[in-house]
Amino acid sequence: MATQTLYPDGTTFTITGLSGTVDDVNEAPDGTWLTSNASNSTLRASFPTPLGDLNTGVGLQTLRVYVRKDASGGGDPTVDIHLYENGTDLGVILADTAVTSATGVWVTATFNASLLTNVDGSGVEIYCDGTKGGGGPNERNVEFDSIEFIADYTPTVYELD
Repeated sequence: MATQTLYPDGTTFTITGLSGTVDDVNEAPDGTWLTSNASNSTLRASFPTPLGDLNTGVGLQTLRVYVRKDASGGGDPTVDIHLYENGTDLGVILADTAVTSATGVWVTATFNASLLTNVDGSGVEIYCDGTKGGGGPNERNVEFDSIEFIADYTPTVYELD
């Protein structure tokens, strides 16, 4: 078994209620954010194919986002993480998680690769719903700095002649 951290590759990258590009989230947290421009937001991103077939088992595969609320105080927005495969929603793998930090915090969800049609991981995508917290001057929204797919996989073994 081995793990590989993968970042969005830009093949699929769509956002609503956010400003920025895939370059704002395709690396470890660096202080460059997809910033909120609406009460609620969505984000969908694809990843490169892992180096080997994904291992199956509960909690072995990880999707995570580094998020913050867009200002301190006020309400706490929430974020949901869905597992997608090639544009198909396979389900919510983490629901209604409150974002209480204005500086940044990891929100992590795990899944079993057995949910996928293709265990090589080539179709793995993340979809996030950000829902505002509070109202009026206390409204706060979700912003994103990093998105990761941590693939638990079996390396391909080659025999030398």
